[in-house]
Amino acid sequence: MHADVLEQLDRPKEAADALDKAVLVWPYEIELHQRLATLHAEVGNYPLASRERAAVVALNPTDKAQALYALAIAYQEAGNLIGARSAVLQALEIAPNFDAALELLLILRSGLPGGS
Repeated sequence: MHADVLEQLDRPKEAADALDKAVLVWPYEIELHQRLATLHAEVGNYPLASRERAAVVALNPTDKAQALYALAIAYQEAGNLIGARSAVLQALEIAPNFDAALELLLILRSGLPGGS
């Protein structure tokens, strides 16, 4: 795949552009959306990373709590704290003892750096 070559050449922006086209052809491939979310976050395009993390959740992955946690992180990075709180609470409804999600919720509620 063209995006693989671009990633190997350390060109994440162009790899993300190539994957944006690929998800139009294969919209139900969770792995493509996950890779695209990672690439968008890597280049600082947090709104698009959030969009891709939301697509992963919508595709009902096997580990939905983890997908919701990743969505919460993406929302937090994009500055959408309401969305982040909602996603992390949904993750905790599925997995109440999910340590990373509990920590994120504390950060979001306390207003500490990284949660504001």
